[in-house]
Amino acid sequence: MNIKRLILALIFGPSSSFAFVVKTSTALSKWSENSGSGLYFIEQEVQFSQETSTSPTGRDNGMHDLILKEQWLVMDESHMKLTVTGPGLRWVYVYENGSRYQQINGNKKAKPFSDQFVERYFHFRKPDHLQKTLAAAGVAIDPQPKLSRTGGVVALAIGSAADGATEDRPTLFLEQDQFVLRKFRFASGAEIVAEKYTVYPRGLQYPKIRTVRWTQKMGSEKQEKVVGLQTLHVQAKFEKKPQLNLESSQGGLPEGSMRSLVEEFYSRFR
Repeated sequence: MNIKRLILALIFGPSSSFAFVVKTSTALSKWSENSGSGLYFIEQEVQFSQETSTSPTGRDNGMHDLILKEQWLVMDESHMKLTVTGPGLRWVYVYENGSRYQQINGNKKAKPFSDQFVERYFHFRKPDHLQKTLAAAGVAIDPQPKLSRTGGVVALAIGSAADGATEDRPTLFLEQDQFVLRKFRFASGAEIVAEKYTVYPRGLQYPKIRTVRWTQKMGSEKQEKVVGLQTLHVQAKFEKKPQLNLESSQGGLPEGSMRSLVEEFYSRFR
């Protein structure tokens, strides 16, 4: 009997240490601590992939890719500047206190932050602001997160239904030990997956690869859209505030499904 108890203790005893789950407030606080401090300069490429149509001869034209380059100046989740360059285009966006600004041909346009604005979820410095933003995005902030798995790691699921039926609920997944965002499923069903985190100056933990997936409804058909973002360079800067030069230039993207894909991405996720 004693031997059986010893075997059970060896099997089940160590696992009890993994059963401890921090409170949601603690998890959000630790997540915000991984957003660094001060101003960061981030360069990355955004790859848009799209299956081309079949030619008249029946030959599959394969995949068509478009790569745009992004340069970010990030002060915090509420103050950023993005410059996008590509074939014949240059778009500039400034994010300030809940609004995104862009200027084309002297006309300044403003729109509220989207709850699917991906970049800010990697730069929240204040836990209370983070919690309010998540609640506004429809994430149920329960006192205790639930243990889950994503991307091969143990994760804390926040917003997840108790019965595990989470497909229709906004849910985010923080890696349990590192408290970094590994996956965020929005109310629309769109998902952001973050991988290969690296530690940068002043405590910023930032992923090398991020993938955005969403489904576009076209009549009765649904088409999955996938966009990959790969970080090229992250540098800590010490200027007080980025210059707010807003002027953008259009062009370079021909009419068609690829242009529609790019415009939808920058409307919803940027």
